[in-house]
Amino acid sequence: MTRIAKVLFYTLLVILVAALIRIKPATEYVGFYAGECIGACNISYEITSDKLTINEISNDSIPGKHLIIKGDFDSLRFRVPLLILSQITGRFGCPDCSDGGASTLGFKLLGMKFNYAFDRDKKPWYFYDAHDIIRDRLSKIQKIDSAYHK
Repeated sequence: MTRIAKVLFYTLLVILVAALIRIKPATEYVGFYAGECIGACNISYEITSDKLTINEISNDSIPGKHLIIKGDFDSLRFRVPLLILSQITGRFGCPDCSDGGASTLGFKLLGMKFNYAFDRDKKPWYFYDAHDIIRDRLSKIQKIDSAYHK
């Protein structure tokens, strides 16, 4: 095997392993934003095992919301592929370019915060379920939020 072939082989092996390894950070973020909308246009949720923080920012005169709910939220947490750290721009596709808004996902790892924005039609090959995870968490959190305000 030539030296170049070995380097390519080991590089691909490292990429594959990094794509398969999924981490479960202590703090995770999911959300949605849209630049041209009325109402709560920037929604962000911070999830830890014992706390859910809700932040909603409005583009108009409707006041925003900041709420902290204590409880067991471990079921909302998710695993993130380690390979996502290689995404330097933090963008997949062109989030919110076609007035469709963008989904967001982030986490804290070793004290550093990582945030990613997803166009609704783009997702990384190694994180094919990113949109499903974000939609699922947004739906579950909205149910928790509405039950909390009853």
